[in-house]
Amino acid sequence: MIMFRTPDFWKRKGILSYLLLPIAKIYYAISWLHQKFTTTKKVSRPVICVGNVVLGGAGKTPVVIAISKILKDLGYQPHIISRGYGAVIRQVTKVDPKKHNYLNVGDEPLLLSKTAPTWVSTDRHQSIHLAIKEGADILILDDGLQNKSIYKDLNILVIDSLQGFGNSLLFPSGPLREPLNQALKNSHLIVVIGDHDIPIKTTIPKVHAKFDITSDIPHQSVVAFAGLGYPEKFLYTLEHHGFHVFEFLKYPDHHPYTIAQMNKLFKIAQSYGARLITTEKDFTRIPEQYQKDILFLKIELCFDDPILIKKILKNAF
Repeated sequence: MIMFRTPDFWKRKGILSYLLLPIAKIYYAISWLHQKFTTTKKVSRPVICVGNVVLGGAGKTPVVIAISKILKDLGYQPHIISRGYGAVIRQVTKVDPKKHNYLNVGDEPLLLSKTAPTWVSTDRHQSIHLAIKEGADILILDDGLQNKSIYKDLNILVIDSLQGFGNSLLFPSGPLREPLNQALKNSHLIVVIGDHDIPIKTTIPKVHAKFDITSDIPHQSVVAFAGLGYPEKFLYTLEHHGFHVFEFLKYPDHHPYTIAQMNKLFKIAQSYGARLITTEKDFTRIPEQYQKDILFLKIELCFDDPILIKKILKNAF
């Protein structure tokens, strides 16, 4: 299982950021060379790529789900192509939430499969081949903005306004996978999630979106925990929607919760006389015997201008 937690020095420039700059330059040089010598192949169906420029936490998964629903409303049969980070299964697999768990296929593909058929493999071309064979008339790549091996008809760059671009430095000095101007050059649409201002000078169409809570959970005092690339977003969402958070515990992205950790979390919640609450993604990684006693916040991404996003999708192919 691949686990990742955003380092604090990625949020603002500091000594460690500058010390890592030589490695960042080497990283980018290797990445640039790899992309330069990668052959781009066009497939027989339109491809939408939903990606980001930062490592972890931008909100790709909710955007993929929202785009999938819109495409289905427009009459398409979208299939989602995912690498399945942390998945044990190596061969191309169509995710079945009744049969698979997060260890088999990864936590994000489990969520995605509730909206549209989802394929997991590190071999995206093979996943695409099987998806088309099973009736996909449009393909959505979950991540892959920096992957040049597949031609994309529409590149969507997702930016979380709370996270922003951190210290705006390249990995490992900062969270950027590639320079921001390069990501903008390769993008056709920007989706900004949240209410914070993100000053970007570009002529690329930009749409705004926000999270609505769909869980029927009354506002209450809670102890919250999350294993995400940028877990602060979950805390902000809870507080923004009226929850009183006694304590917030952060874990790495894709973190598999152990029995010992769950027992510790319950003790903390009991000390406050509060309920435990987490994200829907984290909920898939909690041992089953504990799930009935834990709340999870189900959210839905809503575009501020749904007519515009439908128009963009209609005209993209």
